[in-house]
Amino acid sequence: MSEPSWAERARTTLTHSPVGHLATIDVDGRPVVAPVPIIDDGAGAPVTVLSNLSTHIQRGRQDQRGAISIGERLLLQGDFRPVPGLQQIAMQPEFLARHPHLEVQVESLDFSWMRLEVTRARWTDDTGTERWLRPEDIAGAEPDPLGAHAPRLVVELTERLDDDLLLMVRGLAGHWLASRAELVHVDRYGLVVNFSEPAGTRLTRVGFPVRLDHVDDLHAAMAALVAAANASPSADGNHERIERRSAPATPSSFLDGPEGDRGSRPDVDAVDRPRHRNSYSLFDALERAGREARALGTEHDGDGLFGIEHEVTEVEGVGGRCESEESELPLDEHVEPVGELAEAGVGEREGFAHRYSA
Repeated sequence: MSEPSWAERARTTLTHSPVGHLATIDVDGRPVVAPVPIIDDGAGAPVTVLSNLSTHIQRGRQDQRGAISIGERLLLQGDFRPVPGLQQIAMQPEFLARHPHLEVQVESLDFSWMRLEVTRARWTDDTGTERWLRPEDIAGAEPDPLGAHAPRLVVELTERLDDDLLLMVRGLAGHWLASRAELVHVDRYGLVVNFSEPAGTRLTRVGFPVRLDHVDDLHAAMAALVAAANASPSADGNHERIERRSAPATPSSFLDGPEGDRGSRPDVDAVDRPRHRNSYSLFDALERAGREARALGTEHDGDGLFGIEHEVTEVEGVGGRCESEESELPLDEHVEPVGELAEAGVGEREGFAHRYSA
């Protein structure tokens, strides 16, 4: 299951953090730390704008060694160098977009643009383990497009998912005995969930079908996860399928559905289609795979996507493989049959706000 590399985490933190804590060397050799505004220069190095009268500029001219701490995880060490004039002009729009209150300072000759040329970086993970990274690793890593939106997305997804999150942890992440699930983070690779089971509380990851390259892809990715979770066996004591409300999940505006509307009837005439060009391809691929698996399900005993008849679920890149004991009951008495995933019409693509039966 894919997840962000340490370099990707570091680059995402640098790109989406507006403030870092700058440390320079005082005349007596002691470090002095102060918060400063920063942006990513586009190559994995932080840039700041400081007054020529500041002690950081004065110290930096005597000793170029310095460091910037960003958030609680990332420490960048290196040498401070002036930013050439043409690069200042190129970076000015982005700097002002991040720090609009510094427009006067940015255009003043009394302020200097300074870049920390990184020589090494340290990332501290959730367990407190320090991982040292090379500057070229950070420079070559791509920032997560969901990074700037992650806190807001956690809140909105928590409100929308309801009991589907627990179903994902059970059916897609394979933790059949999970009794509680709480979304704690979302990134381009999937969801990070804190869940409880008899052995205790810990974290797990529910992966998206593919890596997301745009925040608008999240609509289709979440639709794919919910569809897969609803087609998986349940995690109760008898491994019976959870009785779900019948309306299938669709990839349309998961986050932008009508406020407070969780009905099942297609009562929305216009659908807010995601802007990104590949948003529907994730869900459409899942639909095709489901149809093929059901067509072959009665002829083969092997595993298949949504193999409900054999109580086996295998979704490559979505949540791994989860198995349970085969039921002795006939299929029509044991589970609610899953209907054909026909191409959804406009009235059926208004998102998860309308997936439940009345």
